[in-house]
Amino acid sequence: MALNFIFQKRYFMVFCGLTTLGLLFQIIFLKKHIIYRNGFLPQLQFQHPEPTTLYNIPACTSPHNQLVFVKTHKTASTTLQHIIHLYGYYRNLSFLFNANDQVRGHFRSQKLTPENIASFLPPINIPKGNYSRYRNYDIFAGHVEYNRPAIDQFVKKDARYITILREPAEQFESAYSFFVKNGNSSNPEETNINIRSLIQEAELFSKFYSRSYTISGWLDNRQIVDLGLKSEYVRDQTRVTQMIKKLEREFDLVLIAEYFDQSLLLLMKLMCWDLDDILYLNQNVRGKRSLLTPQTRMRIRNWNVADAMLYDHFKAILFRKIKEYGPTFHIDLLKLRLKLRRLNEKCVDRDIIKKEEKNTLVHLVKQNSSDYCFLVSYDRNVFQRLWHRQDPSEAEELSREKTYTMNSSQ
Repeated sequence: MALNFIFQKRYFMVFCGLTTLGLLFQIIFLKKHIIYRNGFLPQLQFQHPEPTTLYNIPACTSPHNQLVFVKTHKTASTTLQHIIHLYGYYRNLSFLFNANDQVRGHFRSQKLTPENIASFLPPINIPKGNYSRYRNYDIFAGHVEYNRPAIDQFVKKDARYITILREPAEQFESAYSFFVKNGNSSNPEETNINIRSLIQEAELFSKFYSRSYTISGWLDNRQIVDLGLKSEYVRDQTRVTQMIKKLEREFDLVLIAEYFDQSLLLLMKLMCWDLDDILYLNQNVRGKRSLLTPQTRMRIRNWNVADAMLYDHFKAILFRKIKEYGPTFHIDLLKLRLKLRRLNEKCVDRDIIKKEEKNTLVHLVKQNSSDYCFLVSYDRNVFQRLWHRQDPSEAEELSREKTYTMNSSQ
């Protein structure tokens, strides 16, 4: 009888121990699932570069409204631009737009010089043609041939500079689909074969020519070229390293697309904004994407070596800044994602794929939605309002765009 009691006691202790371990495992798993889902990996082990500038976030007394966002191609930059457009719209801020581009306001290869000032959209309440007052814009957010002194001539002196990068293989595949295939997706196997063939051809030509053969301006280290490095130097390690150090000195924050929400929290803190200021619905996103094989990814990174160096450098800095954010980071991240989910539930009826827009997803907002839902659903809507506010003479009807996004019966 005593022996049976001892065995029962041991079985009970073993059961309690296993139950406790199971509960601990569930707690750890749930914590990781809630806090680190969607790509946040704070324990990544690699050599962080030594920064040349310290990340000192000023104490917030009021929102900072002066901002320069230099767009890069196929890096979630349109979604980030849309966040900035909305912020500026609701605060009556002036944007530096190219008057010759009524679709996006980009400057692209057009240089920002006093000689080209006639192509600028005037600031708010400045008469068109009064070029001497085309200065002190609050915000620039678009594609431009990056040159900080040139931009500084036209924006307010205390503007903070940001940009965004994407993992080079992912950015390459997106650019290939958008610019080369015109948004027409092929099966993953065909995409991988075509990409490897393109790079193999480019590598072959580069062995016989002093200047590297460029398979496409969109596919050859495009991110670092967008940020000012001349294309002929993308395989010059010394010049690439110098450019990366220069960009680190000149930019207050470099966001990373794979850690988009985490990056937005850093932007919020840098600009003394609120969570409501960084809400978004994804813009210019493809409906279907091709998965790259590990071999194709490695081939792309080897070809886009300058972009790989750039991305790895600033991703490491992003993780350091997240670590320096403070004890509320994980809670703020959860709050942000909860707000994003509620925004989607409040505004979006459903998403559709628009073939005429390179198979991108379009948000159809719910009937009788608020004006905010109308604006947050589609960047063109808020862009047109910003444009017309700075140049009322160019006013157009918004009904066509509104029908496009408001009619959930499409």
